[in-house]
Amino acid sequence: WLKGKVKYPCFLRRKKHYVIIGGNDIVIGIVKQIISKKEYILIQTSNDVESFRRELFSNLTEEQQRLIIIYYGNRTAKEDIEKLHIEKAEEVYIIGEDIRTDDIESYHDTINMKCLKMISDNIQDVQRYNKENLLICRVMFEYQTSFNILQVTDIDGKKIDFKPFNY
Repeated sequence: WLKGKVKYPCFLRRKKHYVIIGGNDIVIGIVKQIISKKEYILIQTSNDVESFRRELFSNLTEEQQRLIIIYYGNRTAKEDIEKLHIEKAEEVYIIGEDIRTDDIESYHDTINMKCLKMISDNIQDVQRYNKENLLICRVMFEYQTSFNILQVTDIDGKKIDFKPFNY
């Protein structure tokens, strides 16, 4: 549990939840915005889960902490994406990891887009999402050029409402 390797498939298949993919510095701000909705928040990170949890929980009350589930995983691994049970998600935030501490994150924007593609592929058979009820996917881009280009691009359109942002 402390290392984020315990998964809760039965629980997550029944409960509505929000998904945050990545352990970037802005996660606490996103969590604080979502936590008032009293829904579970599932966070996936490839960082050290124990230190990430300590830092995150130092900013939350005990009641709020009970709504947070943290998984260790890779945002470009199909099996890790499937374990997030996005078919029950209210909204997905693809944040990525911290570009300053992880060398692979120099490809941050490309990796986030690959993650979005995997999510899109994963929900194509889910009846819940359709033209009237799209899954909101907020994708963070580190580089202003990527953000500017993708801001005017409709990525999926069939099941996903793509909302790029730049911090």
